[in-house]
Amino acid sequence: MESNFFHMRNSLHIHLVLGMMVLAALPHIAYAATTLFSVFCTIATLIDLATPIIVALALAGFFWGLAMYILNFNLEEKEKKKGRDIMVYGVITFTVMLSIWGIVNMIQATFGINNGTIIPPTFEGVPAPQFETQSC
Repeated sequence: MESNFFHMRNSLHIHLVLGMMVLAALPHIAYAATTLFSVFCTIATLIDLATPIIVALALAGFFWGLAMYILNFNLEEKEKKKGRDIMVYGVITFTVMLSIWGIVNMIQATFGINNGTIIPPTFEGVPAPQFETQSC
């Protein structure tokens, strides 16, 4: 019962810290975001910044599992299994990330979306519509 209490307390601390970080960033995001378009640009920028970090963490996790597996090769089977499981989760993570990346690129190529702008199709004899384009 006592260990469950400490686990809940540590989990609460983590959630509080993450919540305070989000609350600290909200005024900056709200001040910078004056239109709906700028809100979407801010979200896209945050995703662009977070993507390499997530990929690096997945790669580090895979190599951590590999190191655990190699270093515990002659020891307990339980430790080897833990390292093997971490490597499998790393491979699954990479597979999911690359699949999503491929699907997004395929959708961009299919619909002519390049860097957030949509290129409308043109037809012979029909003037192309003029759009006001914005960039982040």
